[in-house]
Amino acid sequence: MAAESQRGQTLPFIAMLVFVLVGVLGLSMDVGSYRYDQRLQQSAADGAAIAGAAELAGGSANATAAAKADAAKNGFQDGVSGVTVSVNTGYSDQYTGTSNAVQVVVSKAYPKYFGGVLSPGSTTVATTAVARAAGIGPECVYQLNPGGSPNFNGMTFNGATCGIAMNGTGNFNGAHIDAAFIGYAGGAAPNENGATFVEAQPEPMLTVIDPCPHIPGCNYLANNPPSTVPCPSFQGNGYNGFLNPGCYGSMNLNGATVTFNPGLYVINGSTNFNGASLTGSGVTFYVTRTGSFNFNGVRLNLTPPATGSTAGVLIYQIPGNASNPNFNGASSQIVSGLMYFPSVNVNFNGALDAYTVLVVGDVNFNGSTQNFPSPPPNGSLIQQPTLAE
Repeated sequence: MAAESQRGQTLPFIAMLVFVLVGVLGLSMDVGSYRYDQRLQQSAADGAAIAGAAELAGGSANATAAAKADAAKNGFQDGVSGVTVSVNTGYSDQYTGTSNAVQVVVSKAYPKYFGGVLSPGSTTVATTAVARAAGIGPECVYQLNPGGSPNFNGMTFNGATCGIAMNGTGNFNGAHIDAAFIGYAGGAAPNENGATFVEAQPEPMLTVIDPCPHIPGCNYLANNPPSTVPCPSFQGNGYNGFLNPGCYGSMNLNGATVTFNPGLYVINGSTNFNGASLTGSGVTFYVTRTGSFNFNGVRLNLTPPATGSTAGVLIYQIPGNASNPNFNGASSQIVSGLMYFPSVNVNFNGALDAYTVLVVGDVNFNGSTQNFPSPPPNGSLIQQPTLAE
């Protein structure tokens, strides 16, 4: 009888032990499953943060929408199946400082598949990612027209930290090119007869996109066109003095010596600056669909604003404007910042001596010397999202 009693006491103990072992085994299986889910979830958070940072220039609402759309594309849609996607577009910490940063937290409640034997319910897994829109280079020349054929014939291109991105193919006959990258998407290899390439050789690349949405000042002008009413003309041939910001129907400054006061200048008609000497610090020129810009035989010393809504933008000619600007025969040409002519062919024969980014439909540099220095610290115009944490 004693042995039977002991056997009766042992059976409940064994049953309890089996229950515990099954629960522990279930928990370990759940943990493995959660780790797999967490990796997928972390990838979604990383992608969402990068997508949000890429749209920061367009405002917080755009960045938030882009982040949530990217998370949904990767299987984590906000408010669906226990998923929460939180986006903080004003994030900063010791790593990002006050730079443009987006924090994304993806949370999801997962059922306890086997561990529910011991503890029913669900387990919430949260993953976090931070991306910031950081200045990058090396591209300082963007040639956008797929059918274009930019000409670098006989020129000297000094841009050891600068890249040349061409959606067409180039002509480098007799040129001396010192560039960190030279890419072409036009299919046919560039003409290189007698050319010298100090760093990079021309190589095939994917089509480059217009960088304007990733340049805050350019993106601002694209989405906030200034008023063109009223726009009086200014006849200033031979004028010696100052000009104030505003809208100008046309502007004639042939042979003039002019200082542009800081601000935004809207060019709504033709301009003639032949033989003029033009100076201005903190200026942005906005060329409308009916405007034109020509700097033949001028002396230039123009720099864009360092702060404000148009920071870094010197010239913005709206897409679709068919007027080809000319910078020919300048005896001294010091300009910096973004020069944006996305739809037209620019004749750019002169000299650059400060950090400049050129965005053109097509371009001619024939016989000129162009210097493309590195951007100042934290001064790169092009913003590209990168993971920070």
